[in-house]
Order: sequence, then structure tokens, then C-alpha cells
Amino acid sequence: MFEDVQASTALKRAVTQQSDEHAYQELRKEHDLLTSRLGIDMGEVRVEGEDGQAVDVFGVNVDTAARAMSLVDGGHVCVTAPVYRDAFSCITKSRLAWKKHGFYRAKPGDLPIKAYQPYNANHHRPMRQLRGEKAEVGPAARVSRRRTRRRGGGSGRTPRIPRPPACRGTS
Repeated sequence: MFEDVQASTALKRAVTQQSDEHAYQELRKEHDLLTSRLGIDMGEVRVEGEDGQAVDVFGVNVDTAARAMSLVDGGHVCVTAPVYRDAFSCITKSRLAWKKHGFYRAKPGDLPIKAYQPYNANHHRPMRQLRGEKAEVGPAARVSRRRTRRRGGGSGRTPRIPRPPACRGTS
């Protein structure tokens, strides 16, 4: 866990770490090596520590970063939409390429995360698909949710309720 004031600085460090790991693995191809995967989100966190040393961090953004991390394999980085929005304009395209994956859930029931994968195109390619479940977000998802709610357990049709006799027309 590391903290930075700027999303672009955190992202540069993450991609540098990714490139260093890749270079190290090229030298040691015959060994199975540990690789790191990184998830980055930005926002406020609560730091708890002892004797001036940070021991643990808490907050929604810590959980979101952990969920983003769980979406990628070792050697990859996954960032959320706020990080992408801030870092995209600061980091030149010659240093970094991006893959937009869309909305994913790390596990069923989680809120969807809009995931982006930064990578150095000179070293490796991004993942084709992330590890979580692809989430439907937008008008299509709202329509399917409405249909699901309406079905309820009956025949799937909304029952027609007859009007009382006083409301019927006289013609």
C-alpha cells in the first residue's frame, strides 16, 4: 500500500514497478516468480498507526482499490474512473497506453467499478478481459431490472384490474 497526492504520480510509480518486474522476469525465465498486481483508486482514507508509523488504512476508496486489484492478473495494473480521468491528461501517450474495460464487479453483489488498464506497450499487452463479472450499466440494465421486478412470480404479465362499475362509461 502506498499513498500519493496525485493520481498521475501513483500511476507512474505503478507502471514503473510493472516494467521493472517484467525486465526481471525476462532475466529469470526458468523460475516461477511472484508478480504483483495493483489496483488504484483515489479519495480520502483514514490512517491508523502507532508511534508515528502507519499501520493500517481504512475507507471506501481502499476497498475500491482492492476490488480493482482483484480484477487483474499478476503483472497488471487496474485503475478506477477517477484515477483515469485525472491521470489521462497528465501522462503523455508515448509513456502509457490505456485499455477501457468498462464496468466490472469483483464479486456478485458488489457495486460495479469502471475499470481501465494502463500499460507500457513496449513491454506487454493488457488483459483481454478482466477476472470479475462484466456488469450491465445503462439503459439496457435498467430495462432488464424493470422486467425482473415486474415478473414477481406470476405469469410475467401485469394483471388487469377491472374498474368498479361507477367508473365505467355509460355509452
